[in-house]
Parts: sequence; structure tokens; C-alpha cells
Amino acid sequence: MILMLFLSSTLVLGGDSSSSVAQTQFNVAFKLAESNLDLPGGEKYDEDFGVSCGPWLAVELPRCTSECDSSQLRDLTFLFRVGRTGKIEELLVEPDTKVADCLKPVFLKRVYPNPPGKSWWVRMSISISD
Repeated sequence: MILMLFLSSTLVLGGDSSSSVAQTQFNVAFKLAESNLDLPGGEKYDEDFGVSCGPWLAVELPRCTSECDSSQLRDLTFLFRVGRTGKIEELLVEPDTKVADCLKPVFLKRVYPNPPGKSWWVRMSISISD
């Protein structure tokens, strides 16, 4: 099995994390992330976020895929709303697979570089090939 890790993240200014707003729809967050990479500091933060994930994701992805059948080995798109202190405030992923479920808690327990604003959307695509 060949696992290909492709990190691509994109940023968008998010909302206030203290509000009790319903979870963001995946397609809305994705479109906003796609259209806002050009925000001040956006490209730099995008790169910093991806780099911060690289070392541990290179270990966790093989662990999460090792016991899954081929129906679970699908490319994943994660969307993260990162708060001012580098903690993830919201995590969305498609498709919902066992690999995604395995990676979610790992992403959530980490602290990432502080974004250039209160709350930023970051997109990460992970390509999985068998």
C-alpha cells in the first residue's frame, strides 16, 4: 500500500469562538477557505499550519490506515477553525471514514501556530492511495 500525504491548507477569517453558532456547513467553510487565501498573513499561516502537522501526521496516518479495508482508504478534506491561541475550535471532514475518525482526536489535542486573526479556517487535503 502506498500512502501519499498531500498537505494543502487555505485560510479564511472565522467568526467569534465565544458565540453559540451552529456548526458551520462543510461546503460553506470550504468555499470561504478557497476564496480567502490572499488575506494578509494567509499564505504564511497556511504554510506554518501544514509544516506543524507534517512530522506527527507522517506517523499517525499509517497507524490510522493500517487496519482499514480499502473502502475506508479515501482522500480526505479537513477544515479547521483555529482560535487565536492555536487550538482548534471546530473541525469538519469529508468523507466520514474510519481513517477520518482516527485522525480527528489527534488533530484536536494539538496546538498549532497562532493564526493572524482571532479565528481562521484552514483546509487540509490528505490523499490516500492503496
